[in-house]
Amino acid sequence: MAGAGKIGWYSRKPVGIIAAITPFNDPLNLVAHKLGPAFIGGNGVVLKPSTRTPLTGLAFVQLLLEAGVPSGRIAAIVTGPGVSEAVVTDPRVDLISFTGGPETAERIAAMAGAKKILSELGGNNATIVCADADPDAAAKAIVAGAFGVAGQNCLSVQRVYVHTSLFDQVLEWQ
Repeated sequence: MAGAGKIGWYSRKPVGIIAAITPFNDPLNLVAHKLGPAFIGGNGVVLKPSTRTPLTGLAFVQLLLEAGVPSGRIAAIVTGPGVSEAVVTDPRVDLISFTGGPETAERIAAMAGAKKILSELGGNNATIVCADADPDAAAKAIVAGAFGVAGQNCLSVQRVYVHTSLFDQVLEWQ
């Protein structure tokens, strides 16, 4: 065994300050997905919600403060690109968590330098319909997954693979 006779250990330490940059779609869900793990890990957060949908993120931050999250652990800014760049390049920010498009992610990575970056840049999400599936239920789930929230969800169904024995039934579903 490669590890025989060796000792290994790990320690859990906060990263520090996390810049959480979220897009317009799913403005509460994506904010919560960034803030929850950051707080559990003992980090502070600067939230930068989309300028298109800032109110949900700001209301959530207000609720967190009212619930007892220390004011020194969270800040929220709603602003244009100039201040966003300042947050990304600020030496006090230790990690950038970004959800959005690849072009913006590339700009963030170029500006951030050696900082840790977590990016979620959308998906190319597949759905697989196996031979033993209920074709009506599968078709209904595919439509809901592709067009729920007007298709503006990074987790939406984008590719569908259907077993040949069910292909026509799923394709012709109404």
